Amino acid sequence: MRYPRRSRKNSGQVLIVTSLVVILLLMSTIICVTELQKNNPIYYDDANKDLVAVKQAAVNTIISALANISKGGSPSVIQSDFYRLKSVVLNNSFNSVIDFDFSASDTAPYSDGVWVFWGSTGEGVSSVLVSFTMNASGISSNYYTEYVVNRTSSIEIEGFNTLKGATRTVTVSCILFNEDVPAIAENLTIYYQQISPPIWVKLSSPNIIDYGNGTYATTFTVEKHLTSNLLPVSIGCQDSRGITVWANTTCPQQ
Repeated sequence: MRYPRRSRKNSGQVLIVTSLVVILLLMSTIICVTELQKNNPIYYDDANKDLVAVKQAAVNTIISALANISKGGSPSVIQSDFYRLKSVVLNNSFNSVIDFDFSASDTAPYSDGVWVFWGSTGEGVSSVLVSFTMNASGISSNYYTEYVVNRTSSIEIEGFNTLKGATRTVTVSCILFNEDVPAIAENLTIYYQQISPPIWVKLSSPNIIDYGNGTYATTFTVEKHLTSNLLPVSIGCQDSRGITVWANTTCPQQ
């Protein structure tokens, strides 16, 4: 008995129809997912490397502005520097529509984002506080981030003097902090105040001891007849970021 032969033509038609059905199902799924993504954008917080790069650029802008301000520059440099940063960000947004903005803090002790306090009781602060928001809208997803950036350099100083004969030996120590973490000083400038004549005198070549943990100390001598038992001292410190901070204190006689 011969078995009937299947038609190759019919078999081929079945395969074609099946393939078309699978392709149509796949295309329908892709179209559906694409439409859902368009209507319901996906939100990520700091998930995009571009946002991370912008955040780092904002931090660098703050450090640069604070270094400028702490050397006597105008606090308005913050606004001008960030408008430049904003222009760069918007002009280089090729694949997204970006909304980038910033706000300088006016919450005390900050004013226009700046807090500079160079006190007479052994403490000094140079600080900037700015908040940022950024939206990046792409074809199928949105990215959003908001954050606050604060950069603060601060010092604490204290000292004393001892009298021996016609000279005073003055010992002063200084601790430098970046964001409350002990930091490295690039240089220290030290003054003491005379009463006769009444001027501030800069130490020309102080012998500074670096303890390697953000603490520095120096010892120097002055003539007794030029000073009083309470010797005012002023120290200026520039950290490794170029930010300057000053503080004054009075060194009592021991």
